[in-house]
Amino acid sequence: MAVEEQNVVSKPTKATVPLREGPPTSEELLVHYRAKFTWKQLRTFVNSGDLGLLKRDKTLQNRYLDWAVGITEQYGSMVDYLLNHRLQWGQRDTLSLLPSSLEDDPRFYASTTTDASPKPAPQYFTADTPPEYLSIIQNDWPYSVPPEVEHTLIWTKVAIFHPALVDEKVKARIDQDGLWGFTGSVSPPPSPSALPECLPSLAEWGTTLESMITSQKGTMEEERLVKRAGEEVDGFVRKRWDEKVWETAWFVNPPYCPVSIAWSFGTPSFANGIKMSKIVLVTGGNAGIGYELVKALASKPEVQKVYLAARSVKSGQDAQNTINAEGLKNVVAVQLDVTDPATIAAAKETIEKNEGRLDVLVNNAGISEMDKPQNATNIDVAIVRRTVETNLFGLIQTTTAFIPLLRKSPQAVILNVSTDMASNSRQAVPGAGLHVVAYNTSKAAANSYTIALSQELRAENIKVNAVTPGFTTTKLNGHAPGGKTSKDAAEILLPWALLDKDGATGLFIGEDGKEHPW
Repeated sequence: MAVEEQNVVSKPTKATVPLREGPPTSEELLVHYRAKFTWKQLRTFVNSGDLGLLKRDKTLQNRYLDWAVGITEQYGSMVDYLLNHRLQWGQRDTLSLLPSSLEDDPRFYASTTTDASPKPAPQYFTADTPPEYLSIIQNDWPYSVPPEVEHTLIWTKVAIFHPALVDEKVKARIDQDGLWGFTGSVSPPPSPSALPECLPSLAEWGTTLESMITSQKGTMEEERLVKRAGEEVDGFVRKRWDEKVWETAWFVNPPYCPVSIAWSFGTPSFANGIKMSKIVLVTGGNAGIGYELVKALASKPEVQKVYLAARSVKSGQDAQNTINAEGLKNVVAVQLDVTDPATIAAAKETIEKNEGRLDVLVNNAGISEMDKPQNATNIDVAIVRRTVETNLFGLIQTTTAFIPLLRKSPQAVILNVSTDMASNSRQAVPGAGLHVVAYNTSKAAANSYTIALSQELRAENIKVNAVTPGFTTTKLNGHAPGGKTSKDAAEILLPWALLDKDGATGLFIGEDGKEHPW
């Protein structure tokens, strides 16, 4: 049960985030150098065959050039600065102003014990290159990527383009194009045919299809040799960025590419990672707890897009526009009435076409009919029928429709928003709270469905839970006073929508985060 409250959140602005000199902070990037490309566009650019499509914000590029002049004057050359000051061989990156959310992994750091002897340098870069010959750092001057995307550099002292890896038959092609690949993606890389629709985002650089530099697709044998040339880098990326958690687009600049200032020292490979770019659907997302949950989810770095489902096109679009205006551009409205199978099917088709999968389904839509009498001895059955139609049948048919898309996710979650009054154990106690027959019955039945669903999907590691945010003042209960705000209720639900692969399943959770009696 749920109240709408417009909480004013202090957001960074150009007035509160002054521009500095040198590498930018994450706040500066967010406020002064807003991302010009989406994750999909970045993947399309990488897969286009022309790595030159990857761009840095023009204003940030000018700042970089000014900084580079000072670095050269101070250290003699950019190479000297990188080799002897910036790169931290075998150690954690402690100098970056753009820290990574990637968990530390001791396999990628050299031993600090005094008796540890350095491992011999390998002949060429492999997935198991000793950490003494690596420096993994965040790009101090990242390309124009969304804030949830991390731009990481992997520097190595050993050759990536080695004759043992690069066959002479494809050497000229790799010398021009470099190497690239993708990991952790549940959908295939964007086809180069998708490039024309992405080119408008490159208009300020004057990029056209005609200006691109790419090699013609080779024979099957040549394509196999190109893939083989990148296998060690691909293996390293898969090892460093857990595919169940991260999507990456990795690439290695051509060995003679002049755009890489340090190419003559050692060819860096860049991994642009997005931590499990979750696709989320929230039913009843245009008002109350659902609306606040949509905003909370959209603000999380691991969430790529939130589909805000609403019964009417207008109410959904109005909610989207309001949220987008607040800076959360990853919220998209979709019409979905849980009592209308046609709209459910259409919404499923839209998400499948755009995303190829669904990672999180939040069944939040519901009605209460609390403005009508709901005594057990004389309730109008029509009230029960309408309430059950939405809160139970609607939940079930929405869930079953999206199960195929959830099965395509490496980390799927189903969250059913419940209520304290769905607990039969609590309601059976003499003198218990409200006995709102239609509402309580529909929600208790939905809890029963949650149990069955969690049991069936447990073997597939799809998490299914029911969570009650507790008494919340919303339209659902006629804005009854004394309850928590919708925003506070959404914060209770939030962690249960973002469970990881080791999260709990088959539980009924109360507002205190502990198990609630069924």
